[in-house]
Amino acid sequence: MPLSRGMLPGGDGMFSGATVTLTKVGGAGVVRVVAVNPNASAPYDNDWVEVPLGGNLRDDFFLSTGQYRLFDWYAEGVAPGEATLELKFENGPMPVKDRVVLTVVDVDVNWVTFSGTSCHTVKKDDGSGDFTGPHWKDADGDGDGHGHAEDRRFPVVYLRNTKPRLSASLTFVPADVFSGAVRVRSAGPQGYAQAQAEVTPSSGNLVMLEVEADKAWADTVDFFNPLRLDWRVSADGGTVWLDAGMSENQAYVTLAAPVGARLYHTLAHNSCRDAKGKSDPSQAIAAIWSDFTDRAVYRVDPTWANPEGTRLKYYGDWTTPHTTTAGLLGNADGQCTAWAQFFIDALKVQGIDQDNDYIRIESYNLPGSRGFAVKDWSLNDGPYKTPRAPEYPFLGLCMNPFITGSSYAWQCTEATDGNGITGQGQANPASLFEFHQIVFINNKYYDPSYGVEYNSILEMDDNAIASHYIADFGVVRCETDFDCDMDGDGIMESNECRISDYYSFQPNPSGNQLVEIVNDH
Repeated sequence: MPLSRGMLPGGDGMFSGATVTLTKVGGAGVVRVVAVNPNASAPYDNDWVEVPLGGNLRDDFFLSTGQYRLFDWYAEGVAPGEATLELKFENGPMPVKDRVVLTVVDVDVNWVTFSGTSCHTVKKDDGSGDFTGPHWKDADGDGDGHGHAEDRRFPVVYLRNTKPRLSASLTFVPADVFSGAVRVRSAGPQGYAQAQAEVTPSSGNLVMLEVEADKAWADTVDFFNPLRLDWRVSADGGTVWLDAGMSENQAYVTLAAPVGARLYHTLAHNSCRDAKGKSDPSQAIAAIWSDFTDRAVYRVDPTWANPEGTRLKYYGDWTTPHTTTAGLLGNADGQCTAWAQFFIDALKVQGIDQDNDYIRIESYNLPGSRGFAVKDWSLNDGPYKTPRAPEYPFLGLCMNPFITGSSYAWQCTEATDGNGITGQGQANPASLFEFHQIVFINNKYYDPSYGVEYNSILEMDDNAIASHYIADFGVVRCETDFDCDMDGDGIMESNECRISDYYSFQPNPSGNQLVEIVNDH
């Protein structure tokens, strides 16, 4: 705001040779000033100059065109403390001088905590604990809440149509500048998280505790990435507000109260981002599912350094052991059980919890079957034979190790794995399974591992299954059992025997060969 208003003398001869100077004559405070025509736009940063000045204001500061000109003085604090400024008009026939005493106050928000009955604690994706308050903290005083080991910008979760509570600590210099009650205020986007309270200063500190916001969150799922709060203080009842910095947090507003204990950061982030603006559970389910269909699901970066995050994979490593949401998030890779749980847990963050939603798919309809191969596989008649089950005539004799990188290693085989259905973050994931885990919600089957959905198990069988197999692991078999030269000497020997793992395949018959085993997660 303008500090004062004055007239700048221009080309009149009576002011010839006059100088205008501005000097700081006392105090520890440091200010910078600018003078502008009231009709001009707000001053640009490079127009400001710090006091004291070296030189004639007429030549170096105002740059007058030679006419009397009305101008506004603006002052901004640089360093806290009192500063006495003196303006002089000298070396002319009408010398004038004036003084003004300014107090530069530095107020900074140090930490912010979110609370309230509808506030839910978020778990860290790496399993190291919870994001507890203070949810924002500026440990090194640079105002940004990141970069220092003790800085914080933690996520928070709230239920829609509820009011958050906020606590905050602020410091101010000079420590004796406020003598009475001071108003502390936060201001967020669209009036959200706006809270205000009168607090009593104490040794340069202002602490606001558990103050309810003026406005409730929207009555829909919402997503703030980030929620920026401007903090201000007023010592005169709200007439003049002093800037106290800004805090930033990722804030997530859910459809209903989260269910269960798996409120991980990425689950809250992704589900609220995708379902933003939704107020109906069916719409929220469809919106959250849409993130899986392009097979590019990401884990959020808690440091905010990588806005996109880390891509999660389905059998990115074909030997991945991870079978839970926690394992998938902690390692960015997981099996089908992990992906099915991940989708269900994302819905539970929104309070959507349905019975009998966790479906295990097996191929028990075929006698003796141990599993299936997900498309695409080709089965070709070769010189080999299988020791049992003639209805499974195609051999796959495993090498040791069987999995090398992203491929299966065969010693003798009539089964070839081709690039089939793309998985999450993996163009050609592992594809030999004893079972597969999917999700059943609202009469529809969702397969999060591949980002596809089905109306029936028959549709899944037709579109996803290439073949079925039986397998023997750790059995002693000889070369003549397979008609396979296992030792590579060019001779088929009945006494050349070894412990073997092998698969016997058959093409997927027409009709449904799959059964579902229903569970809850």
